[in-house]
Amino acid sequence: MIQFEEFGNFVVKWFRGPLGLGEFREVFYSIGDLRGPGMKDRGVFRYNGFRQFLEEMAPYYRDLNLFIGIGFVKPGHVSDDLAPEYLLYDRLAYDFDCEDDPYKGVEAALFFAGKVREKYGADSVVYVSGFKGAHVTIPLAKPTDWEGYVLSWKALLTLLPREYKSMVDYNMLQYNRVDRAPYTWNVKDGRRAFVRIITPESMKPWMFSWNMYRPLDLSKIVVYKPVLPEVKPKKIIKAGKPSWKWVLKIVDKGLSDGRKRFILYVLTPYIAINSIPEDQGREIIREFIEASCRNRGACSKIYDSWIKAVLRGAIRKKVKPWSLRIMREKDPELYRIVMDTLRQSSTVIPLDNGLKEYHETLLEFIHDTGLGEFGYNDLKKWLENRKGKVSARKWHNWERILRLLAEKGLLGRKYLVNGEWIDYGPGKTSKKPPSKTVKFYLVSNPMLFSHDKTP
Repeated sequence: MIQFEEFGNFVVKWFRGPLGLGEFREVFYSIGDLRGPGMKDRGVFRYNGFRQFLEEMAPYYRDLNLFIGIGFVKPGHVSDDLAPEYLLYDRLAYDFDCEDDPYKGVEAALFFAGKVREKYGADSVVYVSGFKGAHVTIPLAKPTDWEGYVLSWKALLTLLPREYKSMVDYNMLQYNRVDRAPYTWNVKDGRRAFVRIITPESMKPWMFSWNMYRPLDLSKIVVYKPVLPEVKPKKIIKAGKPSWKWVLKIVDKGLSDGRKRFILYVLTPYIAINSIPEDQGREIIREFIEASCRNRGACSKIYDSWIKAVLRGAIRKKVKPWSLRIMREKDPELYRIVMDTLRQSSTVIPLDNGLKEYHETLLEFIHDTGLGEFGYNDLKKWLENRKGKVSARKWHNWERILRLLAEKGLLGRKYLVNGEWIDYGPGKTSKKPPSKTVKFYLVSNPMLFSHDKTP
């Protein structure tokens, strides 16, 4: 039986990555059934904060679904905006699934790892992921950006025969993808499975080191980009072109309501007219359902039998998906939900949902203490005096809130530089903070804290 301490030591190595550069990564966790109503959260964790978070999760280890971002935040980037240009990647991540015969998925993963080793001299971490197959993680010799990740990810799949290529989950090719961590528990749909590394077979968490695996040198992968003569294109509007990118954004973000209507009138027709194979189409729908639960709290059961029926109906009838214009006419409520979701910049549950509560608490803190300027420790000590120990997750949210309020112009910042406090004021800054020691102060206009937009 693996002890939590052994798992904790392993998973911080997994978080840090093969190059030791992962200071900030996205993490998603769920206590209990992944599709159930239990406690769930997703957000960016700092390495040290992640360690503390793991200690708090110790009592729930056997019920803990844990996913860690495939990419890490670029050093010096302090905003909550996690667009692709702010991420780097130190690993390639694949998922091989075969619902009918899970061993086939494991077989495909091991075959793939062998081909990568044979052609490029790189080792892979292969781990059985639960009920349908296995994951493959390939450490990189140098970090790459999102474009390099996509080109390399696709190029390696050419090593696979058609039978195994059909088992690849293409939903893994998302810039902000979080991937299940080894030596965790896959708790889903009333079932439970232990996720374990099988390369080598006898690997135990306390034995793991990234140094055991030879990294992949991406410069060895040759990607051909044919240069074609420029031809003036005909004006053809077809689903799947840029005007339909919003559909995949909703798949990634999820919806708080109207999931079945979105699947019925938008997603299944979209899959049908783009000739996506039925099994991959079902995976896309499941990804949307999981994202809705993970990011929006919409976790009620949608049965596979219903999904199969509406998808096959859309494929058979070749139904066209609703555009946003048609949706606005036929289902204004769904249109409002979709547009609200698209306006949000990240799949992470937005901080603005609870911003007013943080505002009020911060004003109460300033009123109680009388502090004109305050640091992180001042606020944390006050919170603990009022409410007891502040968990790592809650304090991580507070750190993000303070940075967000400063970027929005509600708080000013002073940094300690060479023994002197330098006032950087409120607002966004494109430069890296000059110091880790910071004090905040309330801006002079208290109306900035008002949520009423009318003058």
